[in-house]
Amino acid sequence: MIPIIDVKAGEYLVRLHVDGAESQLGIDTQPESLTFNWYNSPRIVI
Repeated sequence: MIPIIDVKAGEYLVRLHVDGAESQLGIDTQPESLTFNWYNSPRIVI
């Protein structure tokens, strides 16, 4: 568990950095989507 302090409740993108390696972010690949080409995953709800 990672403590999260003074962060407004909501949905956030998450990126981990472990031993110099970073997790990849997913991208919306649906051309008809309003968020096309935006980062969209992984997400966490606080």
